[in-house]
Amino acid sequence: MPSWLTFNPQTKEFSGTPSDRDTGIFNIKVIATDTSGETISDTFSISVKTPVIGSTANELLIGSNINENIDGKGGKDFIIGKRGSDDITGGDDVDIIFGDVLHQQARFNSPMDDNIRSGGGDDIIFGGVGIDHIYGEAGNDFIRGEDGDDHITGGLGNDMIYGGAGKDMFHIYIGNGIDTISDFHLTQDVIALSGGLTFPDISWEQSNTDTSVVYNQTQEVLALLKGINATDLTQSSFITSGGTHTHG
Repeated sequence: MPSWLTFNPQTKEFSGTPSDRDTGIFNIKVIATDTSGETISDTFSISVKTPVIGSTANELLIGSNINENIDGKGGKDFIIGKRGSDDITGGDDVDIIFGDVLHQQARFNSPMDDNIRSGGGDDIIFGGVGIDHIYGEAGNDFIRGEDGDDHITGGLGNDMIYGGAGKDMFHIYIGNGIDTISDFHLTQDVIALSGGLTFPDISWEQSNTDTSVVYNQTQEVLALLKGINATDLTQSSFITSGGTHTHG
């Protein structure tokens, strides 16, 4: 157990405050012994990340080579997570966010699986390498997942989305606007029907050279798959949110 963490046997609670140097994932094993000498154990993990906090001003925020929480707060920010698996929040303005830089994986060979929430505004987001979870939230966002098996949610607004390399999952919802997915790969990518959507709720149709995914009850267009023929799309291209990605 790390030195900054303590356990109170009366309240059965862990407590402690890590320093800025105490970052990483800590695996904690708990062993309980009853009066007859019988024991039971369990292991859990604590992830500690260094905070990088912005302000309401327009700022350049650059992370380091460790796992970090980066929060742009207000202002039009330019954020780069760099190396590490970071939690990045843009805030309520127009932000440009890089989870990391593509060449870093080859240099460092370390995981860079980022969670990115852009907040409000028409944001520009690049996930970079790793298995990223990207949430465009409010605004008409431009999102590139880039390398890795990414999970991408456009959020409110009409978003332009590129999954990039890997087996990507694009989450669509009723009432969130139209997500234009520019590089949907039939053999590896999947559409996740989210927010209670199920397969009988949707249909798809040809729209010039693209395919529109439609909510049947209101005829709302939920997503536009660029360059995809409607006849090539099948039920295997969809899952309900929380399902398993089985392509390829």
